[in-house]
Amino acid sequence: MTRAGWLLAAALTAAAVGAARWRAPVQVTGYDAGFYLAMTENPLSKTPRTLTAPYAYRLVPSLLLHFVPGRIPKVYAAYTALAAWATVLVFLKALRRLGFRAKPMLMAGFLFVSSWVSLRFAFYDPVHVDITYSLILAGAFYGLAARSDPIFALCLLIGAATREYFLILIPTYYLRRCRRGILDGRAAARTAAVAAGPIAVFFALRLFLPVSNRDFAYGEHALYFGRMFLIHWPRMVHAAFNVFGVGIFIIVFGLGAAGRFLTRHSWVAAYLFLSLICLALGGADRCRILFTAWPAVLLLAAAVVREQNELYRSQLLWGLLILLQLLLMRWHLPLEPATYRQLWWSNVSFLPRSEFLVSSNRYLMAGLAFLAAAGGLRLRQISFVDNNPEKRG
Repeated sequence: MTRAGWLLAAALTAAAVGAARWRAPVQVTGYDAGFYLAMTENPLSKTPRTLTAPYAYRLVPSLLLHFVPGRIPKVYAAYTALAAWATVLVFLKALRRLGFRAKPMLMAGFLFVSSWVSLRFAFYDPVHVDITYSLILAGAFYGLAARSDPIFALCLLIGAATREYFLILIPTYYLRRCRRGILDGRAAARTAAVAAGPIAVFFALRLFLPVSNRDFAYGEHALYFGRMFLIHWPRMVHAAFNVFGVGIFIIVFGLGAAGRFLTRHSWVAAYLFLSLICLALGGADRCRILFTAWPAVLLLAAAVVREQNELYRSQLLWGLLILLQLLLMRWHLPLEPATYRQLWWSNVSFLPRSEFLVSSNRYLMAGLAFLAAAGGLRLRQISFVDNNPEKRG
């Protein structure tokens, strides 16, 4: 994009951040946030609130924001706005390095800012690690796209003190660096060099930090939630639509294009697969966990839009996509405690069955509307080519 294009992208992102803040008028301190709040207030405290695993291992951004003057929720809210704005722009830079142009980049950016999990949740429950980890992912994918080891290594290092899911970036990096098939000694050595420091930080925190609940077991945690994942798999499918909305419609309608992109970029396929493993084993907050897959999902959506360029030239289809996304992500409702529990969660325990069925039907009807519009436009294009032989080939 041109300089003017990047300035426009920065302005539109800032507007989206402002709109998200407006649609999250109530700020709460949720369960996780209570630990991060205590860690931000006094990171050296010996109280259980500061030293409870796994929260105590996530030093970023609480350690950083401890030194920023002001009321902690307001500090986090300002930090969230800046981090969200930077996340979008850095990821757009990553897309540009991978050869994408304005239209697919615009779609990817819109899907990120419109999801309720990305910005509105970050403002609704601001004392959290989610937006920080999104910025880390954007930087890591830029490092992967640009093949920049220093940028990727820095993001990996910060990720080691932010969220456990950073580990799946390591095999992603290996596949990005492979040049001699799946077994590449040079890529393995390079991966080991880049990952050594972050892995050391990750294990050092768990070995030396005197957490108050030493009996916390990742294995038991993973087994329990893995079992819930298999038993309640329809809710996991619902979570994908609940988090990414029309992004899933775009990918499903363009499965061929998405598959070809994954074939050419095995590292994206690996990240997507490992993100699903995290979804299965990670915990109760399925929507937030699934959203860690956003770089891969948005890359797939962008790849479909790029390959199906003729279809996505239609202003009608763009208008429908934007309208459906805003409706499915409930932008017409403020994000507050009453709507948060009733409408947004796909967890086994939080979403009543009646609301789950209503929400599922809502996504089904929206998907059929998109299918009808996209299918009609595709048939019209085919008919136009058939009636204009000079357009063939």
